[in-house]
Amino acid sequence: MDQNELPGLYAAETDRFRLDDLFFSRTDERGVITSGNVALHEASAYAWPELVGKPHKIMRHPDMPTGVFHLLWDMLKSGESVGGYVLNQAQDGACFWVFVVMTPTESGFLSVHLKPTSDLLEAIRPIYERLRLAEMAGTHNAEQSAADLIEAIKEMGFDDYRHFMSDALTRELDSRTEALGAKQARVMRSFEAITKSVGYIEKAGTKVASLFSRTEQIPYNMRLQAGRLEGSDGPISVISENHRQMSQSLTASVGDFRSAAALGAEPVRDAVFEIGATTIFSEVIDQLAHETGMSAAEKAKDHNTLIAAKAEFTRLARKEVSDVALKVTQFSRMCKDMRRMLSGLEMTRIMCKIERSKASGDTEGLDEIVHRLLMAEQDIGEVMTEIENSIRDILDASERLVRSELTTVKIADVQRLSA
Repeated sequence: MDQNELPGLYAAETDRFRLDDLFFSRTDERGVITSGNVALHEASAYAWPELVGKPHKIMRHPDMPTGVFHLLWDMLKSGESVGGYVLNQAQDGACFWVFVVMTPTESGFLSVHLKPTSDLLEAIRPIYERLRLAEMAGTHNAEQSAADLIEAIKEMGFDDYRHFMSDALTRELDSRTEALGAKQARVMRSFEAITKSVGYIEKAGTKVASLFSRTEQIPYNMRLQAGRLEGSDGPISVISENHRQMSQSLTASVGDFRSAAALGAEPVRDAVFEIGATTIFSEVIDQLAHETGMSAAEKAKDHNTLIAAKAEFTRLARKEVSDVALKVTQFSRMCKDMRRMLSGLEMTRIMCKIERSKASGDTEGLDEIVHRLLMAEQDIGEVMTEIENSIRDILDASERLVRSELTTVKIADVQRLSA
């Protein structure tokens, strides 16, 4: 075997559980297993007495980079829910990949594992291999390996690890849904619409600033043309001064507008992860209802823990969606203010055009100024219209999400939780 290769990471995955199966495990604050479902036993090939009381890392494949767990545990201990790709090893030596969603609970941690089938897994394998080889060579400790993982994630085009895990969970759910012949949840389509619109608004805010910057010299050029055609006190000179004052005011507003347009994708990405987690936790809760071989007490405890986790995910998702909608509503008011100020510049152009028709002499320079003002108005107006359309899309999608069953804890769940 080549010492620079880790065959475990590339070995054929054993079909330890079906695509429509999910397995979960509950641990204490040290990561010691306290409970799990039948799918966990079947995938790991451990009997329940061999798992309970053992650390969860009993299933960890030796070729997994320690840096991955260092990163995940750091996030978990800070109170965050996390997700990631993990290579497990069953008691009989067979290996199998999972995408795991982990979340803190009152008594420890809860994790739900699904079978990954998206192409993102193939992209992450060589990264894991490189990290593990560096760890084995002694050039990386767990902390350095975790830092390298984040850098590798960024090189893939993600802003940070939270961005990566949100995208990964979405891809895995989409791939799983397609493979099972099911329809994509409407809630995920709504989030895709919000993500797309938020991204467009951020780019459009920068574009508006860029388009407006092209008009900064127009008041000065207009004043020069006015001086040449009519002296210093003519109507075009007055118009140019009015335009200069409005432009200065609008310049400051455009800066604020551009900043406000950077709505931030983080809340949306977090909400996407939370809704994805809600989806699989809901499915696990349904599966648990049909579990056999568990004591009624343990089953009830697992059930309530899962419901509590789902409730927290839905609460966070609703908050993120509401926060985005509030920021978009505030930005919408800025759009209306921008429209009003731009209409003032439009009146300046019209008045300039009227006075230009009265002027004698060569008006070619003034004609060019009027044309440039018209082009800037049209270009900025088109972008503003697209921004306003995106705002409507976000608000419509946000309203659908708030009303959605997936972002609302079911009354029956609350009743069972409080029982």
